[in-house]
Amino acid sequence: MWKNSTYVQIDEEVERWRQERLERWRNTPLDPEAKEALDGLPPQAAWSLIQTLVYQAFEVYPDEAQKLMDDYQPEYDEESLGLMLQNLNPITGINNFQYVSQNQVNLKDLLKAQPLKVLELVLEMVTTSDKWLTEVST
Repeated sequence: MWKNSTYVQIDEEVERWRQERLERWRNTPLDPEAKEALDGLPPQAAWSLIQTLVYQAFEVYPDEAQKLMDDYQPEYDEESLGLMLQNLNPITGINNFQYVSQNQVNLKDLLKAQPLKVLELVLEMVTTSDKWLTEVST
């Protein structure tokens, strides 16, 4: 009986955390520059494509991707970087990606983006971006 009540408490905690996170996500505004760059593309769709391009960089260009990891030395390894990107609010991700990208990558046409360039910008975002350091790393 004790086990079942413990699981119920854990489930309730997880659900409360999930609801709080969803509420924070709903209240995160899209930066005007990011909104303009998306040109109507939903931030969630763009963020999903960015994640896919990061995974592609590691799969298709493993040596070059590793060199970028060595150059930027993020606090993440490949796996934890992927998990962090998955769990990040897509609007926060897009706001920060657009900030470092400064239109180097066309958010409304991500299918034409080079995976290594996207990985490089993500690594720049999580290691040297003042926006990231003040908004996300705190």
